[in-house]
Amino acid sequence: MSYKNKIRTGIILFTMATLAYSVATKKRHGRFLGIPYDWRIPSLNNIKRILWNKDDPKLFNETVFGVGWAPNAYQFLKRLQSSEPNSSEKLSKDKDS
Repeated sequence: MSYKNKIRTGIILFTMATLAYSVATKKRHGRFLGIPYDWRIPSLNNIKRILWNKDDPKLFNETVFGVGWAPNAYQFLKRLQSSEPNSSEKLSKDKDS
């Protein structure tokens, strides 16, 4: 069994274990071994709140559906823009050299 297949099998088994835990505890959302899960069908507002959250500084939020984390696209783009130098800074550096 290749390394990729072992990782894939591990992820599938963990997801199945999380689903079994969810059924046994009758909780549709929560944490299993420290990893968030949510089996509720998400609304559009919930998807937007998790994937585009201006108020939350974290790059990753709890998942919209399933197991794991979801990226906060707003914070990702904000940090990406702040890490790039402004065009005026680029011009002044080019003139100096």
